[in-house]
Amino acid sequence: MYPCWGGTLLLAEVQGLPQESKLCSNEVYAFHIHSGASCDSSGEPPFSQVGQHWNPGHCPHPSHAGDLPPLFASCGYALTLFYTRNFVPEETVGHTLIIHAMADDLTTQPSGNSGNKIACGEILGNE
Repeated sequence: MYPCWGGTLLLAEVQGLPQESKLCSNEVYAFHIHSGASCDSSGEPPFSQVGQHWNPGHCPHPSHAGDLPPLFASCGYALTLFYTRNFVPEETVGHTLIIHAMADDLTTQPSGNSGNKIACGEILGNE
């Protein structure tokens, strides 16, 4: 674990999420860093190469370093900003970011019963 004076401020802006047009819709999506490096979507199910949640500390769910706060969307758009001491940016290079179809239940092991993977991004370093 990192000391209280260090950590990471993460900003994510996401567009194109599924939209629900009814009143009281639930547009909440799980957001995780996964251990794999590739967003190849040619397999079944899509993004099957991303592996499990990134968990270098071998912590139970939802305390993996890769367990991020959920995305709260409106009209297919989400913006999140949070601070974490679970990692520094350089440690995440070579991994993937995944958005799941449902909210993480924060209980089910090992990954929160958050549904299908609907979007993927590869974390690249400064080159």
